[in-house]
Amino acid sequence: MKLRSTTILLIMLVIVILTSCSTTKYTMTTTNTIDYQAHRGGRGLMPENTIPAMLSVMDNNKVTTLEMDLAITKDKQVVVSHDPVLNPIITTKPDGTFIKANEVNDNIIYQMNYDQLQKFDVGLKLHPGFTQQKKLAVVIPTLSNLVDSVELKGSMMGRKMMYNIEIKSLEGKDIVEHPAPDEFVELVVNLIQQKNISNRTTIQSFDIRPLKVLHQKYPTIQTAYLVFGKECGDAQKQIQLLGFTPTIYSPEYKYVTKETVDYCHAHQMKIIPWTVNTKKEIDALIALGVDGLILPDLPMVEYEASYREIFEKYGLYNIMLITPQTNDERIRHIDSVSKGFIYMVSSASTTGAKTGISSDQEVYFSRIASMNLKNPRLIGFGISDHESFLKASKNASGAIIGSAFVKMISQAKDLPAEIINFVQSIKGKK
Repeated sequence: MKLRSTTILLIMLVIVILTSCSTTKYTMTTTNTIDYQAHRGGRGLMPENTIPAMLSVMDNNKVTTLEMDLAITKDKQVVVSHDPVLNPIITTKPDGTFIKANEVNDNIIYQMNYDQLQKFDVGLKLHPGFTQQKKLAVVIPTLSNLVDSVELKGSMMGRKMMYNIEIKSLEGKDIVEHPAPDEFVELVVNLIQQKNISNRTTIQSFDIRPLKVLHQKYPTIQTAYLVFGKECGDAQKQIQLLGFTPTIYSPEYKYVTKETVDYCHAHQMKIIPWTVNTKKEIDALIALGVDGLILPDLPMVEYEASYREIFEKYGLYNIMLITPQTNDERIRHIDSVSKGFIYMVSSASTTGAKTGISSDQEVYFSRIASMNLKNPRLIGFGISDHESFLKASKNASGAIIGSAFVKMISQAKDLPAEIINFVQSIKGKK
């Protein structure tokens, strides 16, 4: 496939979210109000869970809530981080090298004092999944400094932001990756009370233990119970396990029934299902009476309503991604509104995390090829040599090679010659 050299390829990154931190979210309430939450501070545009990210996204007047995740340092500082360890995808060591995947257990935040944590950068190594993200030197912030910065800017803008924060804890990891639930909750609540934002804060978790502590000690603070698996459709059973009624019940969408919705509403809970991908699914859940929805991908209506006209006016191509988990309905809709090509993510992993093409991936490639889409498809993630290139190209128009090429460049001594050799080796001409 040949594309115009002047074509600008953009991957749309959204900040419309609600309640969980692993996905992009979009809220539709029964009163037709929409809560726009900046996921990790809108990580598609700025380094995630950082002060610059939070401040930048406040310039978008639609954004009402800042979503973030919390960890605790060895010296009991509440810090804003999605993971209890330094993420190798985005972290640069003090010596300028990158953390390797096999080194994460040596970089547990709870085992570091904050002055040590500050020596690591989380903005200079761009997240491979967010190509529009701004590159800048930035560290993991304390929640205290982040809130101070947000509140100061908010006062200058005449705005008061809402906060949606997740306590990232897991039974069996107490004292290793985080403090015990009681201490974790106390550290967080004491801080949000000091900052006078407790009435604008929702605390969520998959772990029922901190939610129970919150209910017992701080019943006025809003809580969201994140649940997954087949049994989450039985809200009554899950709430019995929790032991109290949270503000929000957030189950995996495919297990939600009318009975689930009715139970939640009868017990004064909002129900916000997560991981919804298609209009059909959205319509079905809205018909059931849910209070909101959590979508992991760009809501197509958002692109079509707000961006498509601009893209077409300036000759820009919005390059959308599909994965092995994307269903046929969404794939065909993406195909119908796309130009340029469709980016086929080969697997549910991060770029550079694995190499080679498995038999399961080949089945996925073949399935998409049989759909006879109008747009060419390029396969990325795991393409690193001639063999994987051939397997990808067999059922697509080509392949995208990122990590292997970057690695070659970083080690090259004669860059022009080694680029030629690399391309020839991929094509099998060497």
